[in-house]
Amino acid sequence: AMQGDKVYSRAFRPQDLNEIWRDSYQRVLVNLETLIPIAEEKQLNVHVGVAKILKALTYITLVDVFGDVPYTEALKGTEGNFNPAADPGASIYAAAIALLTEAKTYLANTAGLGLSRDIYYDGSRVKWTTLANSIELKAQLNLTADPASRATASARIQALIAEDDLIDSDAEEFTYKWGVASVPAISRNPTYQEYYSVNEGQAGGNIGNKFMQQMYRGLGVQDPRWRYYFYRQIGSRAQALRVD
Repeated sequence: AMQGDKVYSRAFRPQDLNEIWRDSYQRVLVNLETLIPIAEEKQLNVHVGVAKILKALTYITLVDVFGDVPYTEALKGTEGNFNPAADPGASIYAAAIALLTEAKTYLANTAGLGLSRDIYYDGSRVKWTTLANSIELKAQLNLTADPASRATASARIQALIAEDDLIDSDAEEFTYKWGVASVPAISRNPTYQEYYSVNEGQAGGNIGNKFMQQMYRGLGVQDPRWRYYFYRQIGSRAQALRVD
């Protein structure tokens, strides 16, 4: 309802998903396809392993969101294929799981240089391997919904649990942590920059939910808790922009 309508088909349009599609293929996957052969040639095994994990995760996510998507014919720019056919989601899942297995093999190979700048795991091969196992666990859990894959997927799930190398602590979370410093501005979350910083922004970031409405005028009078629940935590814009 916050998006404009309580009915999904009226609240969202196909083009609303363009950004997810564009970011996946044009920003993530095309870079990974470029990186992997270069890293393999230079025996940068950790780089290859991480790239294959990210590739697998991206394709699994695309299948979860869209179903059948381009895979085999995707990213073939030099061949002039600008209208790649979609592969069945099940075959993409199988290819993604195979990528995760390959990734773990590369991560286990200690030859070559490691990652010197790793914003997720600080170059830890162990934690990247844990992520690969956790992504496969997610994929195998989804595959249990298919009767034809249920038995094989269930057996693999039990094996992954028995290996006990899955994300189970905060230190292993696959989360990008935005900075808290305002300079440089790029270190802050883009949503923070647009809607929360002291600079004038747009009202599009406001979430006008039912709780706020009830607090503000649902009782006929302003709730006395309003000023304690909703306030500008960084001072007024006038104060922030004041030049002495």
